[in-house]
Amino acid sequence: MNIPTVTGQLQKDLIGLNVEIARLNAESEKQEEIEADATKTSEERTTAIFKSIDAQKKASQIELDIAKRKLFNEQVLLKSLEKGNESTLNQSIKVSEKQIELIEAQKNADIKAMALRRTANQLNQDLIEKNLDILIDGFDNQKQ
Repeated sequence: MNIPTVTGQLQKDLIGLNVEIARLNAESEKQEEIEADATKTSEERTTAIFKSIDAQKKASQIELDIAKRKLFNEQVLLKSLEKGNESTLNQSIKVSEKQIELIEAQKNADIKAMALRRTANQLNQDLIEKNLDILIDGFDNQKQ
Protein backbone atom coordinates (compact mmCIF):
# COMPACT_ATOMS: atom_id res chain seq x y z
CA MET A 1 0.00 0.00 0.00
CA ASN A 2 1.35 3.41 -0.98
CA ILE A 3 1.78 5.55 2.16
CA PRO A 4 1.45 8.98 0.49
CA THR A 5 -1.72 7.85 -1.32
CA VAL A 6 -3.34 6.55 1.88
CA THR A 7 -2.39 9.70 3.82
CA GLY A 8 -3.40 12.05 1.01
CA GLN A 9 -6.80 10.42 0.55
CA LEU A 10 -7.46 10.59 4.28
CA GLN A 11 -6.59 14.30 4.34
CA LYS A 12 -8.90 14.98 1.39
CA ASP A 13 -11.75 13.03 2.98
CA LEU A 14 -11.30 14.80 6.32
CA ILE A 15 -12.18 18.15 4.75
CA GLY A 16 -15.72 17.08 3.87
CA LEU A 17 -16.18 14.82 6.87
CA ASN A 18 -15.32 17.55 9.37
CA VAL A 19 -17.80 19.90 7.70
CA GLU A 20 -20.49 17.19 7.91
CA ILE A 21 -19.74 16.61 11.59
CA ALA A 22 -20.07 20.34 12.28
CA ARG A 23 -23.40 20.45 10.39
CA LEU A 24 -24.78 17.45 12.31
CA ASN A 25 -23.62 18.80 15.67
CA ALA A 26 -25.27 22.16 14.90
CA GLU A 27 -28.52 20.37 14.01
CA SER A 28 -28.33 18.33 17.21
CA GLU A 29 -27.81 21.45 19.34
CA LYS A 30 -30.68 23.24 17.58
CA GLN A 31 -33.01 20.32 18.29
CA GLU A 32 -31.87 20.20 21.93
CA GLU A 33 -32.80 23.87 22.26
CA ILE A 34 -36.26 23.12 20.87
CA GLU A 35 -36.60 20.23 23.34
CA ALA A 36 -35.65 22.52 26.23
CA ASP A 37 -38.30 25.10 25.27
CA ALA A 38 -41.13 24.62 27.78
CA THR A 39 -43.48 26.58 25.50
CA LYS A 40 -43.35 23.78 22.92
CA THR A 41 -45.82 20.93 22.98
CA SER A 42 -44.82 17.55 24.31
CA GLU A 43 -44.96 16.17 20.77
CA GLU A 44 -42.69 18.94 19.42
CA ARG A 45 -40.21 18.39 22.23
CA THR A 46 -40.20 14.61 21.79
CA THR A 47 -39.73 14.94 18.01
CA ALA A 48 -36.88 17.39 18.57
CA ILE A 49 -35.00 15.11 20.95
CA PHE A 50 -35.26 12.18 18.55
CA LYS A 51 -33.99 14.38 15.71
CA SER A 52 -31.11 15.41 17.97
CA ILE A 53 -30.37 11.77 18.78
CA ASP A 54 -30.36 10.91 15.07
CA ALA A 55 -28.01 13.78 14.17
CA GLN A 56 -25.70 12.93 17.06
CA LYS A 57 -25.58 9.24 16.08
CA LYS A 58 -24.59 10.19 12.53
CA ALA A 59 -21.92 12.62 13.73
CA SER A 60 -20.56 10.07 16.20
CA GLN A 61 -20.39 7.40 13.50
CA ILE A 62 -18.41 9.73 11.24
CA GLU A 63 -16.05 10.55 14.13
CA LEU A 64 -15.55 6.83 14.78
CA ASP A 65 -14.88 6.19 11.11
CA ILE A 66 -12.30 8.99 11.06
CA ALA A 67 -10.57 7.61 14.15
CA LYS A 68 -10.49 4.12 12.60
CA ARG A 69 -9.04 5.47 9.37
CA LYS A 70 -6.38 7.47 11.23
CA LEU A 71 -5.43 4.36 13.17
CA PHE A 72 -5.28 2.30 9.98
CA ASN A 73 -3.11 4.99 8.35
CA GLU A 74 -0.64 4.88 11.23
CA GLN A 75 -0.61 1.06 11.24
CA VAL A 76 0.23 1.00 7.53
CA LEU A 77 3.08 3.41 8.15
CA LEU A 78 4.31 1.29 11.07
CA LYS A 79 4.35 -1.86 8.90
CA SER A 80 6.25 0.03 6.23
CA LEU A 81 8.84 1.15 8.76
CA GLU A 82 9.20 -2.38 10.16
CA LYS A 83 9.89 -3.78 6.67
CA GLY A 84 12.62 -1.21 6.18
CA ASN A 85 14.14 -2.02 9.59
CA GLU A 86 13.89 1.63 10.56
CA SER A 87 13.25 2.86 14.08
CA THR A 88 9.61 2.18 14.93
CA LEU A 89 9.34 3.58 18.45
CA ASN A 90 7.92 6.94 17.38
CA GLN A 91 5.51 5.29 14.98
CA SER A 92 4.43 2.83 17.67
CA ILE A 93 3.66 5.79 19.90
CA LYS A 94 1.57 7.36 17.12
CA VAL A 95 -0.37 4.11 16.65
CA SER A 96 -1.01 4.00 20.39
CA GLU A 97 -2.24 7.61 20.33
CA LYS A 98 -4.64 6.82 17.48
CA GLN A 99 -5.96 3.81 19.40
CA ILE A 100 -6.62 6.10 22.36
CA GLU A 101 -8.40 8.59 20.06
CA LEU A 102 -10.61 5.78 18.80
CA ILE A 103 -11.49 4.71 22.34
CA GLU A 104 -12.22 8.34 23.30
CA ALA A 105 -14.43 8.83 20.23
CA GLN A 106 -16.42 5.71 21.12
CA LYS A 107 -16.76 6.83 24.75
CA ASN A 108 -17.94 10.31 23.74
CA ALA A 109 -20.48 8.86 21.32
CA ASP A 110 -21.83 6.51 23.98
CA ILE A 111 -22.09 9.22 26.65
CA LYS A 112 -23.88 11.64 24.31
CA ALA A 113 -26.31 8.91 23.19
CA MET A 114 -27.07 7.98 26.81
CA ALA A 115 -27.70 11.61 27.78
CA LEU A 116 -30.05 12.12 24.85
CA ARG A 117 -31.88 8.84 25.58
CA ARG A 118 -32.28 9.93 29.20
CA THR A 119 -33.87 13.21 28.04
CA ALA A 120 -36.20 11.32 25.70
CA ASN A 121 -37.18 8.97 28.53
CA GLN A 122 -37.87 11.94 30.81
CA LEU A 123 -40.13 13.47 28.15
CA ASN A 124 -42.03 10.20 27.82
CA GLN A 125 -42.37 9.93 31.59
CA ASP A 126 -43.65 13.52 31.77
CA LEU A 127 -46.27 12.70 29.13
CA ILE A 128 -47.37 9.58 31.01
CA GLU A 129 -47.64 11.53 34.27
CA LYS A 130 -49.63 14.27 32.53
CA ASN A 131 -52.05 11.73 31.05
CA LEU A 132 -52.37 9.99 34.41
CA ASP A 133 -53.16 13.32 36.12
CA ILE A 134 -55.86 13.98 33.52
CA LEU A 135 -57.29 10.51 34.08
CA ILE A 136 -57.29 10.92 37.87
CA ASP A 137 -58.90 14.38 37.61
CA GLY A 138 -61.59 12.94 35.35
CA PHE A 139 -62.25 10.11 37.80
CA ASP A 140 -62.42 12.55 40.72
CA ASN A 141 -64.92 14.72 38.82
CA GLN A 142 -67.10 11.66 38.17
CA LYS A 143 -67.13 10.79 41.89
CA GLN A 144 -68.38 14.26 42.87
